[in-house]
This record gives sequence, C-alpha cells and structure tokens, in this order.
Amino acid sequence: GGMGEVYLAEDLKLERKVAIKFLPQPLTIDKDNVERFEREAKAAASLNHPNIVTIHEIAEVDDPATAGKQTFIVMEYVDGQTLREMLNTPLRPPFIGGKSDPSPIPSSEFRVPNSLNLITQIAEGLSKAHQAGIVHRDIKPENILIDKDARVKILDFGLAKLKGVSKLTKESSTLGTVHYMSPEQIQGEDVDHRSDIWSVGVVLYEMLTGEPPFSGEYESAVHYAILNEEPKLYHEIEERYSSHLRNTVTKMIDKDKDKRYQDCREIKYDLEKCLDVKKEDKKPFLKKLYLPAGIIITIILLIVSFLLFSPKKYEEESLKSLAVLPFINEREDPETDYLGMALADEIIDGLSYLQNIVIRPSSSVRVYKGKLTDPISAGQDLNADFILSGFHLKAGDVIRLNIELVDVHNTRILWRDQIEERFDNAFKMIDDISEEVITGLKIELSPDEDARMRADIPRNSVAYDYYLRSLSCDLTAAGNTAAIEFLNKVVSLDSSYAPAFSELGLRMSSLEQNLLMGGDYQKMAEKYYLKALDLNNNLLTALVALSSEYTEVGKYDDAMKLIMKAYKINPNDATVNFRLSYLYRYVGMLKESEKHGQRALELDPTNTRLRSIGHTYKYLGKYQKSLDGYNLDTLTAWADANRGDIYLKMNNVKMAKKYFDKVLEQESETFPAFLAKGMLSYIKKDNKKGLQITHAWEKKDPYDSEMIYRIAANYSLLGDTAGCVRVLEKSINGGFFCYDFMLNDPFLDPVRNDPKFQELLIVAKEKHEAFKKKYFPEKR
Repeated sequence: GGMGEVYLAEDLKLERKVAIKFLPQPLTIDKDNVERFEREAKAAASLNHPNIVTIHEIAEVDDPATAGKQTFIVMEYVDGQTLREMLNTPLRPPFIGGKSDPSPIPSSEFRVPNSLNLITQIAEGLSKAHQAGIVHRDIKPENILIDKDARVKILDFGLAKLKGVSKLTKESSTLGTVHYMSPEQIQGEDVDHRSDIWSVGVVLYEMLTGEPPFSGEYESAVHYAILNEEPKLYHEIEERYSSHLRNTVTKMIDKDKDKRYQDCREIKYDLEKCLDVKKEDKKPFLKKLYLPAGIIITIILLIVSFLLFSPKKYEEESLKSLAVLPFINEREDPETDYLGMALADEIIDGLSYLQNIVIRPSSSVRVYKGKLTDPISAGQDLNADFILSGFHLKAGDVIRLNIELVDVHNTRILWRDQIEERFDNAFKMIDDISEEVITGLKIELSPDEDARMRADIPRNSVAYDYYLRSLSCDLTAAGNTAAIEFLNKVVSLDSSYAPAFSELGLRMSSLEQNLLMGGDYQKMAEKYYLKALDLNNNLLTALVALSSEYTEVGKYDDAMKLIMKAYKINPNDATVNFRLSYLYRYVGMLKESEKHGQRALELDPTNTRLRSIGHTYKYLGKYQKSLDGYNLDTLTAWADANRGDIYLKMNNVKMAKKYFDKVLEQESETFPAFLAKGMLSYIKKDNKKGLQITHAWEKKDPYDSEMIYRIAANYSLLGDTAGCVRVLEKSINGGFFCYDFMLNDPFLDPVRNDPKFQELLIVAKEKHEAFKKKYFPEKR
C-alpha cells in the first residue's frame, strides 16, 4: 500500500508474533521528517490503550538497494481483518431453498448495532490519543483492525504526519483516503483532533448506508463534494434507524469544525443515547460463558432487536410469531449434526421469556430437523410471521452460523448474519458481541426479561456439549433414554446448570407416559424439576412441567402456584396457557379450561402438543371440536386412540374401530394400546378379554389421575361395576375430580345406580367446589 509493506514475523526473544512495517523510502529521506515521525510514534506507543495497536519498537536497517537506511516499526500482531475488508466482504447470498432475495442488502452495509459498537471503540481509542495531544490524521477503514473478539485496533498513529501524507500525492495516498479527509485537510490548513472526528463520522456514515457521504470519479470531484455538497442519504439513516442517529452523524461531519463534536467522548455519549442506553446500566454480560451459549444468546438478541424494534410497517395489534428452524449442517458430518436442533432449541427457550413475541416451540419445528427447507413454506405450515433459519458448520475448534430472518408474508429476507467463534474455549465470553446487540436497540428489553434470558450460565464446556447433544435426541423412548445418558454426564460435570435438570425431568416424564412405569420415572422427574427450580426459580420450562406433574397427582396448590408464576412471566406463551387449561380440566373448571386452551391455540394454532385441548371439549360434550383438537396431531397413536374414543361416544362404531385398529398397528404396550385393545373387545362384545386387558392396564399402576379415570370408564363399559368404583375412587383421590363431566359421561352410565358410585360423585363435587371456593370465589 501507499504507506509501506507489512510482514508477519516472530519475536525470537519473547516468542510472540509481531507485525513489522517498513516505511516507503521516499517518505524517510528527510531526516527531520523521520525525527518528527519518531517522536509522535513514541508518543503513540506510550498510550497503552486496548483500541490502539501497540508499537513495540522503531528502528532502522541497512537498505542494500539504496545504500541508505530503511525505517521500520515493530507492532502488535492483530489476528483479524481491517474494517475495509469487513465492509467489502459480501454477506452470504440467499441459501435457503435457493431463493433469490428481491431486496438484497448492499454488500458493504452494516446494521446499526455492529456499526455503533465499532465506532464507540474507535472513539474511545481516539479520545485517549487526543488527551495526549496526538492526532491521527488518517482515520479510514484501512486503518481500523477488528480482531477475532470484535475488538477495534487503530493502526498507524504518527504516520499521517509524515510529509506528503497530510496533502494528497499519488505516491502516498489512494482515492479511498480522499473520501475520509476533512475540509480543513483538503484546504491545506493545520488540523487538530476535530479532523479525526470528521473522518470517524464519514466511516460511520458508510457503515450505515453502504457508501461514503462524498464521492466522485476523480480526486478533484471528491474535493468539491466535501467542500460544497451535502450527503444524500441522511434520510435513509433516519428512516432505517432514528432521527437522533442521523443528527449524531450530521454533527460529526459538519463542514464547520467549530460546529462539530469537540471531544470524542461526546460522540460515545450520543451514540449510547441513540440506543436509549445509559452508560451506568451497561453490565459485563455473563463472564466465563461457554461460547456456543454466547452465540445462542447473540442470535436471540438479534431476533429480539428486529422483532421488537422493527419499522412500524411490521407492527400490528396482534402479536407477531417466530419459528426457529433447526439449522442445517453445511457438510455431511454425523458427529456434528446434533448442533442443528440443539442450537435452535436453545434459541427457542431463551425467547420464550419475551411477552410480546409468540415463539413456536421445539416440538413444532423438530419435524424439520436435518431437512433443507424453504422458509416460506415452513412459515406457512407453522402459521408463523417470521422464520429464522440457516446453516451451521463446526470445523476444528471453530463453530460458524450463517442465519437469516425471513418475512413469511412478504416473502423477503429481512436480514442475514454470520457468527463465528471458537467452540472449545470453555470459559471465555465476548462482552462485545452481546453488548453490541443489547445496546444496539432503540428500546431496551425490560429488566426482568433481560435477567431471565441471561440467568443460566454453563460453566463447563464438556458438560455443555453433552447438554446440546441431549437436546437433539428424539422424543421416542430410545431418544429419551439416550438423552438421559447425556444429561447424567452433564449434571455430574456441572451441578449448577438448571436447564440440564429440567431437561432430565422432561425426559423422565416422557418415558413414564409412554412406558407406564408405575410412577417411578415421575418421581425422578419431580426431583429433577425441583432441583432445576432451586437453581433458577424462574426457569420457565421447569415451572410449566412441574405444574403438570403436580396436576396429574392432585397437588393443586403447588400446581397453581407454579403455573401462575409462569403465567406472570409470560401470559402470551402458548404452552403456559395450555398447561393452565390442563390444570383447570382436571378440577372441573371447564369453561376456564376452554378459555385458556383456546388462547393457546390462538397463539400457536399448529402446535401438535396442544392436541389434548380435545379432552376439554370432550368433557364439555363438544365432540366435533374435540376431534378438531385431536386432529392437530395426525401422526401418533395417542391421537388415534382418542379419536376412536370420541367416535365411540358419538356411536360411530365403524370409525371408532378404524382408529383403534390403527393404534395397534403402531404400538402394543402403551396407554393408547391398552385403551384400543380394551375398546375393541367391547365393540366385539368380548367383555372377558376386555376385562383382562383393562386389569393388566390397571396393574401397570399409572400415576396420572386422568388416565386412571379412563381405566375406570373401561371397567364400566365392560360390566365390572366393582372395578369401576374401585379405580374411580383412586382417580378422584389422586386428583381428577372433573365433576360435571362425571355427571354426563356416557361411559359411566352402566354404573350410575350403584350407591358407591353415587357417594364418589359427592366426593368429586366437594373437591371441585373446594377448589372453586379457593381460587374462584366469585363463581360460587
């Protein structure tokens, strides 16, 4: 380049990498000139600031070509790239489904959080220099290095004072330099620190708009523009970001240096004001965090930045919804495939704390695991407004994510980004990345939301890797077993990581429900949920899941306490509303159950996990709506068994038999299979066989009081009154006392005249009324 040649070298004494810059011979012929440069370079070397490249040594070496001396500088080696390289690096092209982007982002455009983070660091470094009486005079993207930790390093302090650099010459400058020169530099006047402020403003303008404020095909044309014209894209900065940011940039590049900022510290202050962030509110973020977690949080906050603070054209009265698709591995590598689902799952969990965004749960997006998917089609299938998707790659100890946010309705890419970090640095956290996103918002997150998103810190890199692997495991019996093996390793290595204990509870509970283990796994699940909440009492997944566990065993005071806390954290979460509906169903508050079940469906209408809203409609006698609820799930034996159950209540024996037969094509020793086999025996009038099956089901000793009720209904239909009242009593005492349903369930008609049954109805009514009196006194 015009300012010399730079070599990567090794300091043999200190065993470190350094950069050696040789100054061009024409610039060092004048001895006085070199002495002035050395004085300023020494002054710059004394600054010792993290945003200024450190100068280790200035020396001379014999130059055989000229028989003279050649000056060189030994500097800190910065492993990174220049800001110019970053500005000129095209963003990753559209990559999902091969679709073209109808509104491509200029390759040189930076989004505002990135820009302000870097400019703030430049201002901090320059402020230190200006306080020491040193002016750079040549601030431009080529002289700004960005290291691997997104930290700015300003290059070439002192070089700009060499004769010939302060004025334009073909030997020492390029057209690129001209764009960043202040009016006073162009006019040959003496310059001070305000000239640096001008140059920083030009750099910021370019980062925000994709082009410098003053341009022309020739140097003279650029001169004229700087001295006489006004930038044309101020309006774009205001429209895209804010009027305050426009005013800040305008003040930085005011042609009158007396009207410019007079101190770099003022720039930093106003940049923070642009984002409505007070300096004293900034906190170092999650020190010693394993970097994949940092990447996840960064992505979460990028999404929040857009969805919360996007332009008004995206604002509507209804809440916007987002689905995070599992990321696709950029290469065939089964060893790292787990990251695709795991990273998506972590992002989803983090966003679930936000009240003004509806997030599609992992259970809804898991079907896209490992599939290259058109985001528009996926968004339509998931009824989502926005889709986050992309690719992941793990190469050695580095992980890279290429992500894009897509507006499903307008079929356009809203933004895309690339995040790359070391994977194996277990105790390092890059404050800059997270702070760049947090402070780069027009409105801050609420303190509570912010704190909850940041609460859980993985402290062991190996443990966190096992945790990510567990999240990728399927929700089958085999998948749950594999996940539990990973999670046991996690908690043995890091006993302070709450999400691992919550995930252990979820996997144990899932095994219990599928395999009917007599409540053993349920007890372990409860233990793990309690441990998770002991570590983080606001952990949403544990609050919701443990509430359901307590619902199923009749611990309603505990269940209400947990689910109402979850509801306070996020009343607009579909799963929270569904689980509240679940609790109300068990205790017979069917109108309230219907209300929250419908709210859950409004928030997440395609979520297969909301399928048991069908139970609430069944208990209300709304059989068609019940089928609609079960039809959310078209794949599992559970849904088929319940569809068969509804058709039997509707006296459509043919359809009932169809679905019960379908269950037995899939399963044999699960809850759906026992129900199907018992009902098929009833349909065939083989009550003896049906009772044998139902008795075997009872011996499995399920803990869920609602499931126990269904066993009692089997005994009733199959003519065993004693068996029905025996099991019904266990169900009611265990926590299922949906009184109005029991009054009207046609499956209990054969036993209604039994005195013991009538006594049990009174018990169910008393329990139902006691709950209503305690939690809904106005409804009595």
